[in-house]
Amino acid sequence: MLAHQDLPAVHKLYTNEQITAVDLTDLAEVFLAEGVASQDDLDHVREKDGGLGLFLRRIRGLDRQAAETAFADFMTSHDLSARQMDLLEQIIDYIVVNGRIDLKDLYQNSAFSRWPLDEVFGDEEVDDLNVVFLTLKTRAEPTGLAA
Repeated sequence: MLAHQDLPAVHKLYTNEQITAVDLTDLAEVFLAEGVASQDDLDHVREKDGGLGLFLRRIRGLDRQAAETAFADFMTSHDLSARQMDLLEQIIDYIVVNGRIDLKDLYQNSAFSRWPLDEVFGDEEVDDLNVVFLTLKTRAEPTGLAA
């Protein structure tokens, strides 16, 4: 994927810009033409990994500035304690490496066992975090027809 960083779709995925079906179709065509993936590989990714955009985001991760920007409204709309900021920084670190996060990751991943989510954030804050998580996910899913 690093060899294709100059492609618009790869840049969009890395910087959390909305991906389109055309972007992913173009990227799939490059992968097929260069032998990076077979049609069966692409079909498998679409079926099992939530789509090409989510798969590639998971492999490449997310730009730190893009991850921090995704949480900017959350941080300004809540008066966060030091403990909450520490956990939020840990969440951002996870997203930078893994490309996205789900609420279940915060409950099931041992990386987050130091501070259980429900002990650090209230229900409203958890709901607001989940909105950010879902936005990160949907930006890696194409608008328009699925690719």
